[in-house]
Order: sequence, then C-alpha cells, then structure tokens
Amino acid sequence: DDTGFGVRAGLRWHDYSRRLQLEPGLRFIDIFDDTATSARLTGLYEIAPHLDLRGAIQGGDDDRLELGVRYDFGA
Repeated sequence: DDTGFGVRAGLRWHDYSRRLQLEPGLRFIDIFDDTATSARLTGLYEIAPHLDLRGAIQGGDDDRLELGVRYDFGA
C-alpha cells in the first residue's frame, strides 16, 4: 500500500568572506491523496568552525519558521 511521496529541489549559494550560506528551494508532497507545495529559504551563518546558526522560512501550503544550530562533522 503506497502512502505517498515527496520531492525537494533547491540551490546553494555560499559567500566564504561573509561566512553566509543561502539555500532557496521548492518542496512538493503527495501523502494520502493530499498535496502540498511550498517555497523555502534557508540561511546558515558560521558562528564558529563547524558550527552554524540556522534559520528557515517556508511559505505556501505548508508554512514553517525554523531556528536552530548545525554542527558539521566534516573536515
């Protein structure tokens, strides 16, 4: 029994001199015959090596506002 699917597409822009990253994108979900399409903008600001302050705003059929931090385990 198939319950649904979701698709997300976006871009990433990084300004190393300002320690800023922007990620605009689109989201589409189809779950239990209910669909939602939303545009989203995520911003990351480096506050320490491997640690970013993260904020996102999403509007459309699924409105969201998110704030948090992200730790990067990479090199």
